[in-house]
Amino acid sequence: MIYRNWYPLIIVATYLVASIPNPVCGRCTATDDLLSDSSNSGFADAGRFLTSVFMVSGFGLPVVFSHAKLIETSAAILSTFGGVLIYSSVLLYGYFFAVEEEF
Repeated sequence: MIYRNWYPLIIVATYLVASIPNPVCGRCTATDDLLSDSSNSGFADAGRFLTSVFMVSGFGLPVVFSHAKLIETSAAILSTFGGVLIYSSVLLYGYFFAVEEEF
């Protein structure tokens, strides 16, 4: 039963929290670009690591919850698709509305 089960919201929360470490840790470095390798800051690497942990757990938790029979397979598929939709919209927003600095 998909209804009256709140475990999929935990999964969606991981996707919402996944976008937070990059901007917070990126403020400690000179560059703000996610794909740039020019910064050797540990804070930027820590932000990328935390984002990847949240993203992998966002994809892995539905599988684990479905295997443990906490949620049904259809709920796992729907929560995974919702997480992909949320995180891809955050990435697309950052891509299209990134301000290019001119020197």
